[in-house]
Amino acid sequence: MERHFTCTDCQHTWGVPFGTPRPNECPQCQGKNIHRSPEERGPRWRHGQEPNTHGCCHHHGRRGA
Repeated sequence: MERHFTCTDCQHTWGVPFGTPRPNECPQCQGKNIHRSPEERGPRWRHGQEPNTHGCCHHHGRRGA
């Protein structure tokens, strides 16, 4: 099984085996702007919502959650 990554600089997509560290750069252009392929990002990405990237909880406006 593999995890797939896409370089947003050159659009190259490639796979690395599970258990292998996350790549630091694109093997084609050496770009650093790489992300998991969209189909592997999870349901929030697939529905057009951005993930929680600012480091706080998902319970905005809810106390005691």
